[in-house]
Amino acid sequence: MRFVKIAASILVVIAAASITYAQNPLARTNELVALFKQVKKAEKGKSLSSAEQKANDAIYKQLDDFYDFDTIASEPLKPHKNKLTPAQQAKILPNFKELIRLVAYPQSGGFLQGANYKIKAGPTANETQMDANAPEKDFETTVIFRWQKQKNTWRIIDVSFDGASLIQDYKNQFGRIIKKEGGEGLIKKLEKRLDKERKKQGK
Repeated sequence: MRFVKIAASILVVIAAASITYAQNPLARTNELVALFKQVKKAEKGKSLSSAEQKANDAIYKQLDDFYDFDTIASEPLKPHKNKLTPAQQAKILPNFKELIRLVAYPQSGGFLQGANYKIKAGPTANETQMDANAPEKDFETTVIFRWQKQKNTWRIIDVSFDGASLIQDYKNQFGRIIKKEGGEGLIKKLEKRLDKERKKQGK
C-alpha cells in the first residue's frame, strides 16, 4: 500500500511538471524545436513517400497546437481589408493558413536538423530567442518567437527573423500584390504556390 501511495505521488508530480512545461514559453519552444526536427523534408525534385507523408501528418497535427493560425493568417490582411471583398477574404484565409504550414514546417525541420542552436529567454517575458547556425549552408539567424497565453497553454502569434516580423513581411507582400493585381491576383498566387507545395509533399 505504501508503494502505491509513493507511485501515485510521483505521478502527481510528473503531471504537475507536464502542466508547468506546457505553460512555459521557454519549454514550449524546446518542445516545438524537437518536433520540427522530426519533420521529413522532400529532396529537391522529389516527393515524400506515403509513409513519410503519414508520419509528417501526425507531427503536423502536434505542431498546429503551437500556433495561433487565426492571428497569424488574419493580421497580414487587416490593412488591406477595404480592398478585398468578403468572398475574397474567405478564400484567402484558409489557403494562407495551409500554405504557412506546408512551407514553414518542412523548411524549419530541414534547417534545424543540420543546425547548431541555443534557445533562451527573449527580450520580453512573452518571447523566446533561438540563435542558430547551419555550418554546411554558411547561414546563421536569430529567431524570436512571440507567444501569447491562451487558456491552459501558450501559442505563437508572430515570429521574427533577424529583427524582421513574419506578419509585417506578409503585410508588405500582400500590399504589393493587391496594389498591382488586386484581390484575385493574390488568390491566384496563393493557390498556385499551395498546389506546388501539396504536390511536393504528396498531397
